[in-house]
Amino acid sequence: MHAPALADRVAAALAGRYLLRHELGGGGTAVVWLAEDLRHGRPVALKVLRPELVTGGAEERFAREIEIASRLSHPHLVPVLDSGNADGLLYLVMAYVEGETLGDRLRRDGALAPRDVLRILVDVADALAYAHDRGVVHRDIKPDNILLAGRHALVADFGVAKALGAVADAPRELTVGIALGTPAYMAPEQATADPAVDHRADLYALGAVAYHMLAGHPPFAGRTPQEILTAHVLDAPEPLESARPGVPAGLAAVVMRALEKLPSARWQTAHELLEQLEPLATPSTGTAAVALRRAPGWAGRLGWAAAAAVTLAAATVASRGLQGRAAGPSAGMQRRATFDGRVTEAAISPDGVEVAYLATEGDSAHLMLRELRTGRATRLASGRLLSAVSWASDGTEIRYVEGTLEATRIRAVSRLGTPPRDVAGAFDAGMVSLSPSGRRVALYRQATTVVQFRDLQSGDTTRAALGEDFTWGAAPAWSPDEHWVAVATESNRARRWTIRVAAPGDTRPAWVVVEDSVPIGAPTWAPDGRTLYFLRSAEELSELRRVRLDPARRTADRPTVLVGGLETGPIDITTGSPARLSLSADGRTFSVLRRSTWSNLVRIGVASRGGEREALTSGAATVTVARVTADGSAVAWLQTDGDGTRLLERRVAGGAVNEVARFDAAITLAWAPSGRALAVLSREADSGYAVRVLDRDRGTSRRYAAGRVGGSLAWLPDGSLLFTTTQNRALRRLDVATGRDEPWGEPPDTLGFIFDPRLAPDGRHFAYYWNRRPERGVVVADLMAGTRRRISSGLDIPLRWASDGTTLLSATWPAYGMQSGLWAWTGKGAPRELLRLGPGDEVSDVTPDARSAFVIASSRQGDAWLVTNPDAQR
Repeated sequence: MHAPALADRVAAALAGRYLLRHELGGGGTAVVWLAEDLRHGRPVALKVLRPELVTGGAEERFAREIEIASRLSHPHLVPVLDSGNADGLLYLVMAYVEGETLGDRLRRDGALAPRDVLRILVDVADALAYAHDRGVVHRDIKPDNILLAGRHALVADFGVAKALGAVADAPRELTVGIALGTPAYMAPEQATADPAVDHRADLYALGAVAYHMLAGHPPFAGRTPQEILTAHVLDAPEPLESARPGVPAGLAAVVMRALEKLPSARWQTAHELLEQLEPLATPSTGTAAVALRRAPGWAGRLGWAAAAAVTLAAATVASRGLQGRAAGPSAGMQRRATFDGRVTEAAISPDGVEVAYLATEGDSAHLMLRELRTGRATRLASGRLLSAVSWASDGTEIRYVEGTLEATRIRAVSRLGTPPRDVAGAFDAGMVSLSPSGRRVALYRQATTVVQFRDLQSGDTTRAALGEDFTWGAAPAWSPDEHWVAVATESNRARRWTIRVAAPGDTRPAWVVVEDSVPIGAPTWAPDGRTLYFLRSAEELSELRRVRLDPARRTADRPTVLVGGLETGPIDITTGSPARLSLSADGRTFSVLRRSTWSNLVRIGVASRGGEREALTSGAATVTVARVTADGSAVAWLQTDGDGTRLLERRVAGGAVNEVARFDAAITLAWAPSGRALAVLSREADSGYAVRVLDRDRGTSRRYAAGRVGGSLAWLPDGSLLFTTTQNRALRRLDVATGRDEPWGEPPDTLGFIFDPRLAPDGRHFAYYWNRRPERGVVVADLMAGTRRRISSGLDIPLRWASDGTTLLSATWPAYGMQSGLWAWTGKGAPRELLRLGPGDEVSDVTPDARSAFVIASSRQGDAWLVTNPDAQR
C-alpha cells in the first residue's frame, strides 16, 4: 500500500488514541510515524506492519512476540508501550527518544573516536545482557536500531524483529528481511538460515556495528546483499588495525573476536563481552583483551568446517592464556556491582560480599541488597525520600535515612530482610549520620558552622566547630573508633573545597586535612582510623586519593593519588552534595558510583495540559536553567557540556538558536526588562561567582560583585539588578551604570534563606522563596503596607508575575521526590495548578501569558562499581 494511503488508514483506525505527526521512516516490512499519545500527552513512535504482508493467524503470532518484548525494562532499551490490531492493521507503540540514530551519526560523521565507540558498546552490551538473560534475542542489531540520547545509547526494536517476521509471508532464503536481520551486520548462522540461531548472533552483529564505528564502514561493504551474506559465511574481514590504524589494540581484539564465524569461538555471553569492554572504558585498570587473528581469506581457502575447528582450538589456547594472566586482582581494578541503571547510592558490606544500594523507580526509591557472587538482588525497604545508606560495623543490618522537608529519621533493616525499624529521629532536615556502634548521631545543617552530636541513650548533645561558613557540607563521616568525624565542605565565596576533622565536644575549630580549588567528595575512613580516602574531580573523571593523619599533632600528610581515571564525580549529581565512598572492613574494596546525567529544554503548551511539546535541544549536554523575556518573545538558557557553559537564545515562536556567550561555569541568568541585556551568575577564576551583564546592543560584558553573590538574580523595573548575597540570607540592589550596590529590602535574617526574588510591575508586591524552619514556601510581601503572606509551603519557586500584573506564576522544584508543576496565584485564595509534570521534569520558566512552559527534562543513569584498594595490595 502506498505510504500516504496507509497513513490515512492508520490515522482513521487509531483516531482518538494516537495522532500522527509525520513519518519517521520505513522499510519493506513496516512504516514508523512520530505520533502523539492523546491519553498521556506524550510523543511516541508508532510502527505499523504493511498490511499486504500479513497472513492468516498473524495477529496471534504478533501478539505473542510483542508480549514477550513488552516485558523488557532496562535503561538502554526503548520500551514497547502498546500494541494491537486496528481495522486489520497490526501496530505497536514504542517510546519516542529524542536524538539521532547511530546510523544517522555514522552517515554524517564517519568513523567515531574510540572513546565514543566504547561508551556506545558498553550501553548496548548491557542491554543485550539484560534481554538475553530473559531469553529474548534481538536478531537485528544495526546502527539504525541504536538511538543516541544524551551521552547514552538505547537499543530500539528489541524483540520486534521477530514479531514482525512472525507475521510476514516472506520466503526463507538469503534475502533482505527484518526477520532475518540486515545483511551488513548478519551473523553467518543467520545468513544460512540456521534454525538454531541464538543470542550469539546478536554479539556478532554488535561486533559488526563496532567495526563500522571504528573503520567508518561495515566489515564487508560495497557489495550486493547476496555477496555480503556470502562474505559473512566465508571471508575474514580486514583486520581493524589495517582498516583504521591507531585503534587501541585491546579494543580491536575484542571486536575481532566478536566477529568469529563459529558461535562457540565468539564471546559466549553479553556479560562476558561487557567484562572485556568496561576495563577498556577505564584505562587506569590496565586490563587488555586478547583476540584471534587470521590471515585474510583463511576461511575461504580451508572451508568453513575446517576453519571452525581451527577457530575453536585457537580460542581454547587464548582462553587459557587469559586465565593465566588474570590470577589475583590488580591495584585499582574495577568491576560492576549493580546493573539497574537507576542507582543513587551504594555501600559495600563489611565482609565485602554484598552491596546495599538505593534504586529509584518513578518518585520512589528501593533499598536493595545484592549478593556479589550470585548476582541475586533482594528488596529490603521502599519509600519516597531515602538516602545515606550505611552498614552496621558487624554487618548484621543496613541503616538509611528517610526524610521529608521538615524532618529526617534514621531507620535500619536486617540484611535478612526483617521489617525496617526506627533507630533515631526526628531531626530537622539536614545531613545526618549514625556512628558505627549505633549509639550516637552526628548532624550537619547546610550553611552552618557546627556539627551537632546526640547520644541516643542519654539524650546528651555536644558540638564541634567547623571554623567558618560554607555553602554546603556532607554528612559527617565517623571514624571506626568514633573519636572523630570528617566533613567535606565547599565555600562559594573563595571557590574552595576542604575536608575538616573534628572531635565531639572539642572546643577548638576543626582542623583542615585537605584543601583544594576543585571539587572533592565526602571522605571515608580506613580501618586504622588514621587514614581518609576521598574523590577529587579532574574534568569528567576523578581520582581516588588518600591522606594520612596524625591526630595528636592535628596534622596531615600531602594527599596521594591511588587510582586515576575513575568515571565518577565527587559531587552527587542528583542533590548537589558530595558523593559517598564506601570501604569494606578489611580495607580491600571500595564501592563507588558511576553516574551521568543529561537534560534538554522542552516547550510545553500549558493550555493543552502538556499535549503540545517542542524540543529545543537534544544531545549530550545538560540544560540547567531557562528564562523568558518580559514580553514573552524570546527564551535564553544555559547549556553545559565538556567545553564549559554556553548561553543560548531563540525566539519563542521558533527559529535558529544563537550562541550569546561562553563561560567556564554559570548557574542562572535573567533578562533585562528591555530584552536587550542579560545578567548571568558566572564562575570567575579569581573570585568565585560574580554577576556578568551582557549588553546585546554594544556587545560588551561587565563584571560586578565578584565573590559576594549567592544563587539568585532578578531585574527591577528601573533597570537595576537584585542579587542574593553569599549564603542567600539578604538582598542587594546593583546599579549597573555605576557598579555600586547597596542593601535592599528588609534587614538580613540570619536564620533564614531567600531565593528567586520577583518584584511585581506595580512595584508594590514582592514575591520570593523563603526558607526559615519550620516555615518555608513562597512569600508575597506588600511593600507599601509592610505585610507578608506565605501563600505556599514546600519547595516552590516564584517564576514571574503574569502579563496582567497581578497573577504570580510559580513552580514546584522536583526535589525530595516531589513532582514539578506550574501554578498561579491571583491574590485571593489558594494557588491554582496549571500543569503537572512527570518525574525528572522541572518547570524553569513560563511565558507571561502562561501559555507555554519551558521545561528541563532530565535523564539520569547510575550503577555501583567496586574498586580494589591499592593500599591493600602493598
